[in-house]
Amino acid sequence: MANLFAAEPKHPSLLFEQSDLPRLRLAIQSGWTREAFEVMKSSADQCLETAVSPYVFSGAKSTGRILNNKISTLALTGILLQDRRYCDHAVQLVVSAATQKDVAYFESLNGHLSVGDGAHAYAMAYDWLWEYMTPPQRELLREEIRTFGKWLFDDSMTGRGYGQFVPQNLSCNHNSVMHGGLGLCSLVLGQYDEWLDRATQYVRGYLRHSVDKTGYSYEGVGYYGYGTWAAVPFGIALKRSGKEDIFSGLPALARVPEYFLRQTLPWGSELVPVNDSNSRIGSAAGLMYLISRFQDRVGLWGWFRLYGKEGDGSFGDYPEGFRGAPVDGASIPYTLIFADRKLQPLAPEKAELDPVQCFQSGRASFRSGWGDPDTLATFTCGYDLHRGHNHRDENSFTFFARGERFAIDPGYQPNQTRAHNTVLVGGVGQGKNEGEYDVNGKTLSFRELSSAWLITGDATDAFPESAKVTRARRRFLFVDAPSPYVVIADELKAKATGTDFDWLFHTDPSNLIAIDPKNNVALIKGSRRGAVCCIHLFNLSDNEPLRITETDLETETFQRAGRSSSYSDYFKEIRGRIHSNNAGFVAVITSADNIKSLPNIRRVRRSGELLLEVRTSPQRVDRIRVTPNSIRIDDKR
Repeated sequence: MANLFAAEPKHPSLLFEQSDLPRLRLAIQSGWTREAFEVMKSSADQCLETAVSPYVFSGAKSTGRILNNKISTLALTGILLQDRRYCDHAVQLVVSAATQKDVAYFESLNGHLSVGDGAHAYAMAYDWLWEYMTPPQRELLREEIRTFGKWLFDDSMTGRGYGQFVPQNLSCNHNSVMHGGLGLCSLVLGQYDEWLDRATQYVRGYLRHSVDKTGYSYEGVGYYGYGTWAAVPFGIALKRSGKEDIFSGLPALARVPEYFLRQTLPWGSELVPVNDSNSRIGSAAGLMYLISRFQDRVGLWGWFRLYGKEGDGSFGDYPEGFRGAPVDGASIPYTLIFADRKLQPLAPEKAELDPVQCFQSGRASFRSGWGDPDTLATFTCGYDLHRGHNHRDENSFTFFARGERFAIDPGYQPNQTRAHNTVLVGGVGQGKNEGEYDVNGKTLSFRELSSAWLITGDATDAFPESAKVTRARRRFLFVDAPSPYVVIADELKAKATGTDFDWLFHTDPSNLIAIDPKNNVALIKGSRRGAVCCIHLFNLSDNEPLRITETDLETETFQRAGRSSSYSDYFKEIRGRIHSNNAGFVAVITSADNIKSLPNIRRVRRSGELLLEVRTSPQRVDRIRVTPNSIRIDDKR
C-alpha cells in the first residue's frame, strides 16, 4: 500500500491546495463572500446534527448529491475556520456512508446518474478531508472510489446511452454527471489514464453541445445547474493537474450567464422555468465559475439578483437548509472557491445591454427594463438538441409585469401542451403519433420595429397527424410603450370541419379572474401587489363566434409521479374558443397598477384586416394592423 499512497497526488488539490487557503480565508472576512460564508456555516452547524452511526441515506435519486452537499459544507467550513469539529464530523459521515452502502445501492437508485453523484461525493470528500482521516479510512475511501470509477467506465464503454459520443447524448446532464464523476475518480487516485481520457472527451462534449451558440440551455436552467455541478469541478481539477483546459475554445459558454439573466424575473429571486425546470438553478456554482472565468460583471449582477442579498439571500443554498431535503450538490462551497472576489457587478442598464434578445434555437426574451416593476415577456418556438425534457409548448409565452405573475409557465410539472400558453386543436395538444416525448417548432423570423419587436413561430409540425393541423403559426409583438403590452396573432387551420380551436392563458393560482363574455375581455388581479392585467381577445374573422371563459379546474387532474394531481394547484386558466376549420385569434395583453390606468383599446374592423388603436398615454396612440399574414404597428407620439 505504501507505493499506492506515494503515487497519489497531493491533497487537497482538486479545486484548491494549502497555499490557496490564506486567500480563501481573507475573502470570507468581508463583502458578499462573507455573507455567503455565514449562510454556509449555518448549514454546516445543522449538518453537525446529522447522525453518523449510522448515516441515514435518503433513498432518493439525489442521494449522492445530498452526500456531497453535506460533506462539502462541513469540510470547507472547518477548513476555513480551522475548526476540526466540522471536518471530523464530515469524516465520520463519509466513512459511515462508504461502510454501509456499495455501488450497487447507488445504481439501484437511479443508475449511472446516482453512481456518478456518489463518485463525485467520495472523490471530493477524499481530497478535502485527506489530512483528517486515518490510513485505514483513506484506504476504505480509495477502494470505494475505485469501485465507483470502474462501474462508470465499464458502463460508458458499453456504448449504450450516454456512452455514445453523439451530440444529442452529449447535450444531456447525464453525460456530464457520469463522466465528471469518472474523471474525478481518476484525478483523486492519480491512476487510470483511460478513465481520465474518456471523461475529458465526454465532459468537453457536454460543454459544447448543452447550449446553443447564444447560451440557451436546451434542457432548462435546473438541469444545466446539475450538469455544471459535475462538469465544472472536473474541468477545474483537470486543468490544475497540468492537463488540458476543456473550457477553452467554446465561446458559447461566455453567453450562458446572459441567458440566465434574461430568464430572471423582474423582482429577482426566481427564473422563468423552461421545459423540465423549476424556478431555481439548483447548484448555482457552475454559473459562478463561468461568470468569473469570463469576467462577466453583468452576469454577476444577475447572479446576485437571484441569490445574493438583492435576491433570496441564499447564495445558492436552499433556504430551508438541511432540515429539508436538498436535491442538488454543493453550491456555496463551490461558489466560494470559484468566485473572483475582485470582480464587481455591473447593472445591465449601465452596461447598455439590449433588453430584448432572440436566441439561436428559437426563444426570445423581451423587457421594458431591469427593475422590479418592469415588464418581462418570453416566447418559445424552437429546437432542442437534447431529447427528454421538452414540454410540447411550442408558440407558448409568459408575461410578468408590475411585480405580478400574469401569464406563467407552470414549471417542471404539469408538462402537457394544455398547461402552457398556446393552443389546442380539437382538444389535442402537441406530440408525436409514435408517442415521442419531445417535439420541435421553428422560429420563422425576428424583427425589430420602431418601438416594438416581432417574432413569428410555426408549431405546425409539433402536432400529431391525428389533429389534422395544416397551420399553427403565431406572431408575438412586444411593444415598449409607456405601459408595455403584447399583441398575439394566431393563424390556425385544420383539415377537419367543425374543429374547436382553444386559445389558452394560464395565470398564477392565487390571482383573481373576472370575465366579460360579451366583449371577450378577461381581467386578472395579481396577488403580489394588486396590479391588474387585461386580456382583449378578438376574432380576426367575424364568420365564427368567439367565446372566452374561465375553466373550472376543480375536477381536472393529471398524472404526476404515479398519482393524480390537480391542475388548480398550479394555475388558473382562461380559454378562448372558436369552432371552425380555421381560426384567427388576436389578443392584446396590457397591465396597470389599477383598472383606471389600463390602456384604452379601440377596435376598427376593415376589409381583410383588424385595426387596433392602443392608447398607453395621453401622448401616445399605437395603430396596429393585423391580417392573416402580418402585424404592422404605427406608433403616434
